[in-house]
Amino acid sequence: SHLVAISMDPYGFPIRLFTNERWVTGENWYAAAEARLMLDRFLMDHAYPSWPVNRWISAMFGLYRPYMEVLLDTRDEVIAAWRDGHPDRDVFEDRELEIASVLPISVDDHLGRVRQALG
Repeated sequence: SHLVAISMDPYGFPIRLFTNERWVTGENWYAAAEARLMLDRFLMDHAYPSWPVNRWISAMFGLYRPYMEVLLDTRDEVIAAWRDGHPDRDVFEDRELEIASVLPISVDDHLGRVRQALG
């Protein structure tokens, strides 16, 4: 299942997290409550295709875990509202809905808040 995507700027810095509709990635759909359980087990530490990138992605999931939970909950709310507003369509295959939730991020700002919280 696709959990959360990381959007990058042209220099390779992460600038936002987002969730997409099921059809975009062709995944199995899991409700937010089930997807949060997958966040607990998310770890990419294998060498292929890039060990440093895989470790970086895992670190982003650790750093932004609470935000990812909110994104997943928001995704489900958007999907439910879309389903209610378009009862004649299959919400998981509707090409008019692509991105379900978005959160702009700044790693530097977030790390500053973490450091401040840790004292």
